[in-house]
This record gives sequence, structure tokens and C-alpha cells, in this order.
Amino acid sequence: MKKLLIASMIAAAFGCAHAAQHADVVVIGASGAGMAAAISAHDAGAEVVIIEKRPLLGGNTIRAK
Repeated sequence: MKKLLIASMIAAAFGCAHAAQHADVVVIGASGAGMAAAISAHDAGAEVVIIEKRPLLGGNTIRAK
């Protein structure tokens, strides 16, 4: 319950609290690791919400060479 509360508070800060409250997994950050975690959770049958603060996906992963 504590994790859901924390995820809901973070989601509310980004304006997507409603979606986060109905998800099994909330992934904070759409970097390579975040996207991999979301895909793994989805493949395992979870309903996933991804929250990203930037307008583009990739996080710091897009900066890597």
C-alpha cells in the first residue's frame, strides 16, 4: 500500500494520478531501463503506466553513445 501511495503522489505531480491508481505497475521514467521494466511487467500480465517528465522518451539513455 505504501508503494501505491508513493506512486500515486508522484503520478499526481505529473498529472496522471487517475491512471496510476488503476495500474498494477507504475514505471517512473521512460529510459531504456524503464521501458524494459514496463515491457517485462506487461509481458507478465500486469497493467502498466509509464510516467516520463520529458516530452521525448529515452531519458539519459538517448545521450549515451
